[in-house]
Amino acid sequence: MAPHPPVSTKPTELVPGRLFRLGGLAEIGDGISWVAKGVTGYEPINCYLLLEEGGALLVDTGVPLHKQTVAAQLDGLIGRERATQIFLTRFEADCLGNMPTLTADFRISAVNGGGNLNPFDFFDDLSTDEQLRHDYQVEKVRIHPGGAVEVAPGRTVELVVTPLRLLTTFWGYDAATKTLFTSDSFGHAQVATAATTPVIDSSNDTITLDQVREHLLTKFEWLRGAETEPLIEEVDRIFQSHPIDIIAPTTGSVLMGRDVVERHIAMVMTVLGEIKN
Repeated sequence: MAPHPPVSTKPTELVPGRLFRLGGLAEIGDGISWVAKGVTGYEPINCYLLLEEGGALLVDTGVPLHKQTVAAQLDGLIGRERATQIFLTRFEADCLGNMPTLTADFRISAVNGGGNLNPFDFFDDLSTDEQLRHDYQVEKVRIHPGGAVEVAPGRTVELVVTPLRLLTTFWGYDAATKTLFTSDSFGHAQVATAATTPVIDSSNDTITLDQVREHLLTKFEWLRGAETEPLIEEVDRIFQSHPIDIIAPTTGSVLMGRDVVERHIAMVMTVLGEIKN
């Protein structure tokens, strides 16, 4: 991944005072395997900060390419002494790549993740729970399906089990901002230039069904020839049971606004339906 040209690295305020998009851009090339061939431009790689007076939660950590950017963004929003939790949607490099930097430089009070795998086996110096506690004074918390991470009293992020995945993946739902954090799903919206906003709303939504199809079948190649009816039913259940104004993926642009969200959900469901038929 090549770094983007110098542009503003300020965090994007998605919901005033409560939800921010952090991270940067990477120039699309051979190093980004989940983007369909022929796509050009830049890939947004995101993490998200949820803020309340009584707490802070970072959803994913971004990639080492953006470690200085993410650190500066986080420092500007909460400083380095405020206790902050982390929620990992996946135990893969684009979600936990900045764990060493953040645990060393910030006051990380807990790292939350679903399932039974050890995400810290990815790093030589974070290979055991004991070493994590000793070196970084942070606890690992396992959240079971149906459970939630508390941001602050009265605000939680629900752990949502998704069938649309490769390895173990959990989505997160923040009812306070009606945001669904979809990890590596719904990442089909890249940006044309390094100065283009990584947020799509009704004023700039030009994403086509073909783009959604190409990305979905590139990222989740196992869908080709799959029986998708059970998948469609489960994904539909998630969206029907959660009012969503924002879809916040780990990679790709943020989808902002109920009308945009509903349009993109419909396109994904159309593609899944095509495969079924």
